[in-house]
Amino acid sequence: PGGWALGTCPETIGDKTLTFGQGDNCLSALQNLCSQFGVEFEIIQSGGVFTINFMDKVGQVFPHTFQFGKGKGLYSLDRQNVDASNMVTRLKVYGSTSNITNKYRANRLCLPGCNKGQSYIEKPGAVAKYGIYEATKYFDGIKPTFNGSITGLVPGAVLKFVDTNMFDLNALEADGKTTRYLLSGVSAKIHFNTGNLAGYEFDVHAYDPATHTFTLVKITDERGDAFPSESSPAFQFAAGDAYKILDVALPPEYEAEAENRLAGEGNAYYDQNSQPKVQYGLSITKEYLKQFAGAGATVNIFAPGDYIPVKDVDMDVDKAVRVKSLVRNLLDEYDYRLTISDTVSSNITNRVLSGLIDLDKTVTINNLKDPARAQANWRSSREVLNMVFDPEGDYYTGKIKPESIDTVALSVGAKSMQFGLTNTVLQPNYNGNKNVIKVTGGVLTHYAMDENTARYWVLANNTTTFASDAQAYYIYAKCERAGTNGSIIFSTGQIKVEQDVNYYHFWIGVVNAVDTELKARSVSLSYGFTMINGRFVKTGRIESADGLTYFDLDNSEIGGKIYFKDGLVSGDIGIGNENGINAGMSGQGNNDTNIRIWAGAPKANKATAPFRVLQDGSVVASKATITGEITATGGTFNGVINANKGIQLGARYINVGAVLENIDSFVLIGGVSGAIFYLPPSPLVGQMLVIKKQNP
Repeated sequence: PGGWALGTCPETIGDKTLTFGQGDNCLSALQNLCSQFGVEFEIIQSGGVFTINFMDKVGQVFPHTFQFGKGKGLYSLDRQNVDASNMVTRLKVYGSTSNITNKYRANRLCLPGCNKGQSYIEKPGAVAKYGIYEATKYFDGIKPTFNGSITGLVPGAVLKFVDTNMFDLNALEADGKTTRYLLSGVSAKIHFNTGNLAGYEFDVHAYDPATHTFTLVKITDERGDAFPSESSPAFQFAAGDAYKILDVALPPEYEAEAENRLAGEGNAYYDQNSQPKVQYGLSITKEYLKQFAGAGATVNIFAPGDYIPVKDVDMDVDKAVRVKSLVRNLLDEYDYRLTISDTVSSNITNRVLSGLIDLDKTVTINNLKDPARAQANWRSSREVLNMVFDPEGDYYTGKIKPESIDTVALSVGAKSMQFGLTNTVLQPNYNGNKNVIKVTGGVLTHYAMDENTARYWVLANNTTTFASDAQAYYIYAKCERAGTNGSIIFSTGQIKVEQDVNYYHFWIGVVNAVDTELKARSVSLSYGFTMINGRFVKTGRIESADGLTYFDLDNSEIGGKIYFKDGLVSGDIGIGNENGINAGMSGQGNNDTNIRIWAGAPKANKATAPFRVLQDGSVVASKATITGEITATGGTFNGVINANKGIQLGARYINVGAVLENIDSFVLIGGVSGAIFYLPPSPLVGQMLVIKKQNP
């Protein structure tokens, strides 16, 4: 305390919730802030106090332009790198999808007055020099936002607060029915940016426009603690706390303000990227630099991070380029050698991704449903482990057996195994023969062999017969180095990926030996990778010991019987087929008219689905076939009853025949006295209807 201070800090586009863990140090936290908000920092020491300044750009812009020619400062200039690969002269610019509703002209925020197709920046000068280079930039942090602040609290009600500057959230459209700002089936949300509940997000239960009072829905964490807290002020909001409102349509003025911010950011990005990226080695005339220093003084003219205006006629570049590094002769104070570049590579020395929420720390080992299968899987896994080898030739080849491993990150999988297989099918035990495997080739897409682009190979189909029950086989994709054709082969030997001068051999996995109990072979795939660091695990497939329950993350598939013992499933659950969602359940909203179950329509049309169950228990169905008795304890019926078997109402009944001409029964009206309408069995035409009063 007292040794560090915050200096300048620019306004940001919006607030963000960031994650920091125990492994983060001060430097990694600063670099993370700069990365997230697009700023830079410097640390200035003065009087024993270190001041941290955040700025859009650190460093000065040198006031003179360097170029070749007498008195223009350049002694030598060599272009070390000219990169136009990321240059853009037509920039499509879009903002966030948040707070963008179907009332807006696109599904993302667009430039002012532009629809989605028109939302781009193109400047004639850049196009005339370089032609059309098109790119798209998404500014997901720019969105229509209402930034509110609590102006008052409601005594004795920790879920309520007042903001007298809030607009009428309950306002209706001209039809008097449709809400102007609230979205059908979606709860408005309050996200606190400051105060004791900063970072917390709550559903809005109600809003009173007369008093500008919000009522929130409390949340309960995994420990059972409720927020806002009824008893602890440390977990309650207070007057002055800043918040933003989410999942609502905002008034037009907020959309216009966001569009203007988007235009500003888009133009800044365009100006930075509408010329080729350059890197120069720069030597400056010593006599030219002496004019910037007084006699008898030593001046540090340049520093890393400064901007040097450079004019290059050949490349038609005229802009300030940043000093990436410099070499200065200590014996000749005006002898500088600079490296200036448009691109700066940042190096975060220490970043640890850590979690804000402990997920579930209790692991329960269930009884295996199929012990034989689980035991076979164990044997197969040990066989695969014994067959593991280095496919690239640069790994430590010994096996380690530590008691525990404590590390920041763990990556499993070689570079050569970073590929995917599309429409590839391996069928061991084909036609019941344990020594035959049928292969449907498909396409192999490799992500790492070429750093600039993915490579593809079309794999041929084949059927292979194995010679020995006791032998396990390696599975390789044998792919042309220079072409796009390949095949899947099986071998007992280890083949490194670049061992063959004409083909790559990508290790797919292993066909295990015939299991002595199951009398069958299994296939163990080993391509892909698993990355574990902090709270993240990235992998392709997770499965149980018996292989019957699995989460295939690459193919978005869950298999096996899944039992949910307890907990909360929030949001929407869709039910459908390969053609899309056609039914589902929803937990969105807190109004009586919110839909809880629907069928016969996609999610977007659930409000008009032919079958719906609402929050208040109402059922809406376009048709129904109901067997058995229906008991109604109250209510009324509106419309026409079409019943071809008659209708009976308790002891008194309406019993009408199926054919009008053969009406031969009567209607008995309830009461102390009844009126019986006798209808003759013959057609009514020309007949007389007799009404007779009869006591019971």
